[in-house]
Amino acid sequence: MLALATDIFKYFLLAWLGGLAFFVIRDVLLKNNSLSGLLATSNGNSTEPERVVLLFFTIGFALYYSLTALAIPISDLPQPNGRPAMPDISYEVLAVLFGSQSSFILGKILRIYMGVQNNG
Repeated sequence: MLALATDIFKYFLLAWLGGLAFFVIRDVLLKNNSLSGLLATSNGNSTEPERVVLLFFTIGFALYYSLTALAIPISDLPQPNGRPAMPDISYEVLAVLFGSQSSFILGKILRIYMGVQNNG
């Protein structure tokens, strides 16, 4: 019974993520969504490299973790309180994610407090 519920949830989650991706991509292509400021500075003059790194590593991590979690059978997951828990994240992946977050924060600090921002 638990295996059936897990399979149903897995396919529901995949369908939901696929639907979400479809609507986001559709809105971006139809220009129904304002994406100004997603990768650029607040005045829109240039793209901030740390925002690009943060965006791609965050999306990549979400995909990696979702696919990893869905690939593990529920019987192999750790069960600390008698219930399945989310799978562990490797230290290497955490280091990469920490690096992308740190570069974003450092870029913000440099732009705000060191006067690196153009026309800002």
